[in-house]
Amino acid sequence: MALIMFRSSAAASFIMFEETAQEIFKKIGQTWTPEGGFCADQLPEIIKALDRVILKEKEAEKQAREAEELKIKKSSYDEELRYQEEKSLQSVSAKVFLYQRIQPLREMMSRALRHQKPVMWGKPY
Repeated sequence: MALIMFRSSAAASFIMFEETAQEIFKKIGQTWTPEGGFCADQLPEIIKALDRVILKEKEAEKQAREAEELKIKKSSYDEELRYQEEKSLQSVSAKVFLYQRIQPLREMMSRALRHQKPVMWGKPY
């Protein structure tokens, strides 16, 4: 798994897995390249696209959680116990949702836009 570092003089740098960055770029309709950047005048549209993805991902997570709760309500006692055991095993490695992974990038882009600075990415030093 390759790592990608996002940088801007307007915010602290951060690292993300390349696969995650590729997924984010795909969802916002941007072509992925292992190295690149966005100038400040591109950021408003990209931030809007990130916001749309965040809202969509949050809604999907909410629907999944509601479906899970409904499944528990409709299950028998034994099924509920098995489900709770499975869930407790899964909570040891808590899932991080895509909208949570987008947040540092969105924050960096917002700060970069305020300061009219570019956002760049590439392999870590």
